[in-house]
Amino acid sequence: MPAPGAVSVRRMKRRWGTCHSSGAIWLNSELVKKDPELIDYVIIHELCHLVHHNHSKEYYALLGTIIPNFRELRKRLQA
Repeated sequence: MPAPGAVSVRRMKRRWGTCHSSGAIWLNSELVKKDPELIDYVIIHELCHLVHHNHSKEYYALLGTIIPNFRELRKRLQA
């Protein structure tokens, strides 16, 4: 998996994280209030975007190989 161009933390209103086309990853500062398992999910979710810059079948296949229970974690994060 490619390394991110840069990683930064900032306050975001609508997202837990984002991966820019340049490879920069931004994480929401509110993540520190979440369980470590959910923080890991967001970080890995964004890292997978370095390989697949979309939410295609291939993207979710990659995510699923790393975090088999990603759907459960996503639901917990959205709750």
